Formats: sequence, structure tokens, C-alpha cells
Amino acid sequence: MKDHLHAASLEFRTLLEENASVIADAGYMPFRDFPTGCCEASTHLLAHHLIARGLCEAGEIRMPWNNFDDTGEWGSSSHGWISLRCGINIDITADQFQGIDEPAIVSTNHPVHQRFVGGEWVSFEEHHRRATCHDGGESFGRVWALLTNDKPNKSQHPTA
Repeated sequence: MKDHLHAASLEFRTLLEENASVIADAGYMPFRDFPTGCCEASTHLLAHHLIARGLCEAGEIRMPWNNFDDTGEWGSSSHGWISLRCGINIDITADQFQGIDEPAIVSTNHPVHQRFVGGEWVSFEEHHRRATCHDGGESFGRVWALLTNDKPNKSQHPTA
């Protein structure tokens, strides 16, 4: 399972890299500096991708919300990744931090995730609600359509 998740995550990471400026133009401004500052949006999109590919179900996914690097070394107020119920963490933006050079991490105990504490863990559904509430999902719909070569639909949601 880890190999399939890693391959799909790396493939999706490449898709995000190749389309970063277009994604930024579609409403996800931080993508101009991908992967820096893109963890929340990237994780949100990756979760949809993994669900759409049939590699996991929405109910298996949880995501950190407002956690922080307790050492202060990275100066980051927050970082996001996917944590599956089985204990596997999936992260496609950890390389924004000094000393991390893996473009896709699929692990049960990677040190980068142990550095971030606090905040709360939310379900995929709650994360989707929070990530799309500011514009009713219109930006997400545009970006998701761009990445999937589909027609934009603000309510597009693999579990809907």
C-alpha cells in the first residue's frame, strides 16, 4: 500500500509543480512559491486525488490544523499533511523546510512530522469545509478542474 501511495503522491506533486503558476492564477496564490507555503492547499488537493484514485477513503483521512514547530527552528507557524487511520503519513511539501529533500514522504514515523505539535486534527470532510468556506469552493473547483482536466464545478468533491 505504501508503494502505491508514494507513487500516486509523487505523481501528484509533479502535477502541482508543473501547474503551479496556473494554480496560483486560479485562486491559490501561495503556489507561486511551491512548495513553500503550499502545504494546506496541496494536502487538501492530494487528499481528493488519493480518494479519486481509490487509494483511500475520506473516512480514513485526518489532517492537522494550526499545529506548529515546537523547536522554532523552521519558524513555521503551521504545516499540513495527510495522516491515514492506519498510521501512514503522506506529505508532498515537507521539502520546504531546511534539511528535508524528499518531494514525497510516505511514512509512519518521519522526523518532520514529529516536529509539529499542538493545534487539532480534523477529518477530511471538516478540512474540506474549512478550506472552501471562504468562497463556497469556487477556487477549489477551478483548481480541481484544471488538475483533472474536467469542467469547473464549485461543488466538485469526490465524496459528494
